[in-house]
Parts: sequence; structure tokens; C-alpha cells
Amino acid sequence: MPLEETLDLLKKDNVKGIAISEMMGTGKTAIMKNLNNHEEVAKRFDMVMWIKVTAGESKENLDMSQLQNAIAKRLKVDMAGTSDCADIVERISNKLKGKRYLLLLDDVKADLDIHQMGIPPCENGSKIVLTTRESHIRCPRMDRVVKLERFSEKGQHELKELRNVIKFCHDDLEDTRRKCLLYGVLYPEEIGIYRDCLLECWEAEDFLGNGSDSRKAYIDGIHILKSLKDKSLLEEDESQKYVMMHKCIRQIWISLIENKFDKLPDCPSCGSLSTLFLQENLALKSIPASFFEHMTSLKVLDLCRTGIELLPSSLSKVISLKVLYLSYCEYLNELPYSLEKLEHLEVLDIRDNGFSNIPSFIGNLKGLRHF
Repeated sequence: MPLEETLDLLKKDNVKGIAISEMMGTGKTAIMKNLNNHEEVAKRFDMVMWIKVTAGESKENLDMSQLQNAIAKRLKVDMAGTSDCADIVERISNKLKGKRYLLLLDDVKADLDIHQMGIPPCENGSKIVLTTRESHIRCPRMDRVVKLERFSEKGQHELKELRNVIKFCHDDLEDTRRKCLLYGVLYPEEIGIYRDCLLECWEAEDFLGNGSDSRKAYIDGIHILKSLKDKSLLEEDESQKYVMMHKCIRQIWISLIENKFDKLPDCPSCGSLSTLFLQENLALKSIPASFFEHMTSLKVLDLCRTGIELLPSSLSKVISLKVLYLSYCEYLNELPYSLEKLEHLEVLDIRDNGFSNIPSFIGNLKGLRHF
């Protein structure tokens, strides 16, 4: 079995790196999850770092600064007062010096220079394990390969049966629960969805009733989440703060689309659109002035972690908007006063962006509940 083979290789002193390769859907990420949480692994290494090297279905690795930041965050490296790559590399290297570490690099899509990530030489029994769908990937320190078998005819039959069971569970849901479940498809694959944000979006979409009792809506949302988890249609992390849709379930109802845009259409006609997710698009620097002109039914807009510098004036035309996420937009320096017209806005998230102060008109948004 691949997991047992990998565990055996981790015990060998002459093995520094292991590459696990084969096609999508053969269980590479499942092996990484097992290694990350395995009791035997925890005893063997001082620290274990599991890093997703790509976002969603991107065909490229995250850029080096993003990988460095992910490792620094996992190691709780003090990043205060620096954004210099060389300095970050040195801090990561110092944190790992003398430690027996296991670095798990999940879903590598292109050649990777471990040294640039701040990872010191594999000494004291330290190891690196990576997963990839590409057989040509070059990565220093890889001296063993574990190949996963493609599905046999029996395996394909079992997968088909699993899909039939999942579809039955989905079809058995009443209409509101089905809408709530399918809303999860909008989020990137294998990304934890913050539970309270999901409930806010469900409420904005009127999935939880159309009343003014937010407390009741929250409780109803918690009950729906529990029913979806009980049917194994959603998974929950250990903190119980995040949920995730299983890859197999997601693939049944949607073809995976790479969610990367560097430009948007000028004035799309989307009068019935109720939710728009553009998050995690750092290449998106600007939004056309009239982009929101005809989106009068939009209730949820997520622009988190985009590269936008300004919000267009047409956003004030989105009179039905209830939820607006703008966190981690580091180039966004101000909110236009025209947003004062969004009288139905209930949730506004502007954490960790370029604002020097909180706009005074925020106090005039009478419907605002979460800020």
C-alpha cells in the first residue's frame, strides 16, 4: 500500500526525499493528510509542515513569496518588520536549524527550488515528501518515487457506486438543504470554508428564511450544516470552525474551473446574479467603472485577497447587497462614499487592507450587523 510504503521510506536514513506521483483522484492528498496526522510520524519528527503548493485547480505553483509566507506561518516565524525575501528565508532556516522536520509539499505542478523556500539541508533524519501529477517535475533532494496505481476496473466500479450513493443523498435532501449544499460548490476545491461566513452567505441568499430574526437564521443554519455533515456531504475540521466539500462530491455537479482573472468585462448583463466570488485573484488589479451597473439582485460579493486598488462607483447600484468581503486587499486604500447607499448591507469585512482609517459613513449603514 502507498501509505505503508511511504512510512517505511521515512524510516530509512539514506532517504532524503520522496515523490508520490500519478493521475488526479488516486489518493495523493489523502496520503499527505494521513502523514500529517499520523502518530508514528509525530513521534519520529520534531515538526511536520503540510503546505499546499498550488491553489485550487491552478496549473502553476504558488509564487515563491507565497510559499515562504505559508511556511513561515506554519512555523510561527516572527515576520514583524520585514517583507524582504532573503530575510524571510534566513528566519525560516534559523527556525528549522537543528530540528528533525518533515516537509509535505502537496500538489507540485512545476519545478521547485527547496533552498529558495528557506528549507535547510535534510540532516538529523529530516525528510521531504511531495505529491505531483507530473512525471517530469524536478525538485532537489528527491531520491525515491512512490507511484500510485490508476483505478482498476474494480476500482472504477467502486468509484461509480460511491458517486451513486452521494447522488442519492443529494437527491434525498429537501430544497433548502440542497441549495445550501450546492452553494459550497462555488468555493475553491479543498479550501476550508469559514463556517460563520458560509452561514452569512446562506442568510443573504434567503436560504434561512426571509425574516429579520438573525439569531433564528443562525440556529437554522447550524442545523442544516449538521444534517449535511451527518450525510457526509460536508466535512468539518478539528476546530469545528471550518467546513469543506469533499472533492468527489464537488466533481459530481461541477466541472472544475480555474478561478483566475486579470480583467473583467465592462458592463455584463447579470440582472439575476445573486452571488459573485472573485476572491484569491491577486492578478485582478481593477474593476471596470460600470461593471456592477446591472447587478441589482446581487446579495453576496467576495473580493478578498484580490489586487484591486479602487472600488467602482457602480457598486452603489447593487442595492440588494447584504454581504461584502474585502479583507486582505492590501492595495485598496479607501472605500467610496457612494457605498453609503447600500442600505441593506449587513456584513462588511475590511480586515488587513490598506485603509489608514475607518470611513465615517460606516455609521450610517443602519442594517450593518457584522463589521
